[in-house]
This record gives sequence, C-alpha cells and structure tokens, in this order.
Amino acid sequence: MAAAALVVFAACSDAPLGPGQSGTTVARVIIAPDSIALPRTQSMQLAAIVLDASGNELDGRDVAWSSSDPTRVTVTSTGLITASEVGSSLVRALSEGKSDSVKIIVTP
Repeated sequence: MAAAALVVFAACSDAPLGPGQSGTTVARVIIAPDSIALPRTQSMQLAAIVLDASGNELDGRDVAWSSSDPTRVTVTSTGLITASEVGSSLVRALSEGKSDSVKIIVTP
C-alpha cells in the first residue's frame, strides 16, 4: 500500500476556541493538490496544517473531515481516506468555520 501525505492549509473565523487554542484565528484552508487518483481499496493519510492570516502555523486546532460520497471514499476523523468504489468524491477539511476540499478519483 502506497503512503502519501496531503497538506491542508486552513482559514479566518470568529468561531469559539477549543481547549488549548490561542486567541489567533484561523485564516485559510487550502488543500493541495486539488485532486488525487487513488486505486480502489488503497488508503492515504491526509494532513492538515492550519495557518493564521500571516501564514504562521497554528498548532492544536481541530480539523473535521468529511466525504461527499462515503460509498466511494471514506475518511476518518484523523484524515485517513480509503478508496472503496470506482468514481469520485470530494473530501473536505474544516477548521473553525473555514474549509477546502480535494477531489479524490478512485481508479480500478
């Protein structure tokens, strides 16, 4: 099984802070690349890096993961995606009200 990491940058909100979070707000969520081809049954760990308005990394921020079509691509609460059925799905990373998504293309 091939392992790869996807970097997620995150975005600005007035959402309340969770435990251990400083007063600096999240400024952007950017997922690069904007699409991934993954063979059916394979998994890939996605990683989220949360940034403030100055581009500084913010540690300890919560990121919520979701899939637009969990029959094709599942995603865990830690960002591990698994390709299930041929087709495509958008995987979304959300932090403090800001989000971005990446298109996952499941190949045979």
